[in-house]
Amino acid sequence: MERGRAMSGSSRAWTWRHAFASSSLPATTKAVLHTLGMFMNELGEGCYPSVADICRYSGLDKKTVLKHLGTARDAGWIAVSQHGYRGQRWKRQEYAARWPERDLLSACPPADDAKGGGNTPPPSEPSDAVDFVPVGGGNEGSKVVEHVHQDKTSPVNIPNNSPFERERESDQEGRENRKSIERAFKKAFHAWPTAVTDSEPDAFRVWMTLTAEERLAASEEAGRYVEAAKATGRKHVCSYAVYLREKRWEKLPVKAAATGSGDNQPAQAAPLGKIWGARVYELLLAGPSRSVSLNEIERGIAETGRFTEESLLLEKQARHGFPDVNELFEKAANRRGALVPSRLLAIKDLLVQVRIGSDEWAVWEEFHKQRGWPWLPNMGSAEWVYFPVGGPDGLNGFEKALRGLGENDGN
Repeated sequence: MERGRAMSGSSRAWTWRHAFASSSLPATTKAVLHTLGMFMNELGEGCYPSVADICRYSGLDKKTVLKHLGTARDAGWIAVSQHGYRGQRWKRQEYAARWPERDLLSACPPADDAKGGGNTPPPSEPSDAVDFVPVGGGNEGSKVVEHVHQDKTSPVNIPNNSPFERERESDQEGRENRKSIERAFKKAFHAWPTAVTDSEPDAFRVWMTLTAEERLAASEEAGRYVEAAKATGRKHVCSYAVYLREKRWEKLPVKAAATGSGDNQPAQAAPLGKIWGARVYELLLAGPSRSVSLNEIERGIAETGRFTEESLLLEKQARHGFPDVNELFEKAANRRGALVPSRLLAIKDLLVQVRIGSDEWAVWEEFHKQRGWPWLPNMGSAEWVYFPVGGPDGLNGFEKALRGLGENDGN
């Protein structure tokens, strides 16, 4: 029987941090979980740091990190699963916050007992096993394979009760949001030609890995994809899970606008190419679209003197402050391009190739770190990326050229 159950999507990440901080876990295990929490969003959803990242920010060596990740996993505080396609170097572990059943009561405030709250939830169903394989590279050594359990419970069956009464209102809001996502999924799923024979739980799991923008696009383009598939002579359409997982709607030709000139149409940008790079730096120079601040645990890490508050804020801003840039990076890591404003074609010659791993590449990487900008993930076999000409010192000229194109049209 699995020792932990998945957190409700509406629970805040800080409640999970508060709970494990109050648990009987070893101090080093808590420190590893504190570090892991830095990579999670505000809902405590899955994150993908490498073991080298965790070593870097915790100040612990690889052996210690792996040991205490295993301790936290075995105690039911995290679930570990592997994400990525076979043969791709960007494959990484996903770490997701979990509530261990045996610690729920002790983690709740004492006042809950008097109110009759804090009941232990029903045990989870037995789950399938997956391999826990730390990623190689950096501080990593040879891969270590362990057998761990993964919660396969349908995301639809999330308990309605929160272990913390003071989170009741925010939990309710989160549950309502989850219900709207489920309703949108069911509407789209049952309109798919193979819905009768498809696995609805499998499709829903893939649906939940998509961004809100991707879910909307998948729904809106489903009919056009089915028509395009039939037009090629296919007798059968793929399952809805495959359609979502491979994001097949992105392979459709761009729809022509009913009115307006071609200049207003978005342009298809190849990953790591000229107008792709132009869009990246247009978004970065516009500043973060989401503000970030340090939580109590992160401020505690700063107080230890290991990191400054400024460095932690910049790191957090890079992870959460530029979601559109991170989405472009993620697509590029999967060798997928993106639609960008066609006006950027006018300045594409203001970008030059930089070899990945070169001295110039390292200069750009350090500049991004100092500005709190996200940096490119592992690009696999790619060798070149386009950056603004003149290096970081040439960004002023690039920014002036952007202003000459007019306001961001939002495409």
